[in-house]
Amino acid sequence: MSRLAHTDLIYKYAQSIKESPLVIRIVGKLRRFYLVHFRKDYVKRQLKLRRGECRQCAQCCSLVFTC
Repeated sequence: MSRLAHTDLIYKYAQSIKESPLVIRIVGKLRRFYLVHFRKDYVKRQLKLRRGECRQCAQCCSLVFTC
C-alpha cells in the first residue's frame, strides 16, 4: 500500500470517529468539565452574556447517556 493511500485511509477513519455522536458528546462533556473547573472566570463572563431561560427540556443535559 502506498503512503498516500495509507494516509487517506487514516484520514477517512479519523473523520468517521469525529462524526460519531458518542464521540461528539464525550468531547462536549470533557470541554464543559475543563471550563467549569479550570476556566471559572470565562464561565462567569459567559453567564453574564446569556439570554433567556432554561426550558427544562433535558436536551442539553443528556450528554453521554440518556435517561
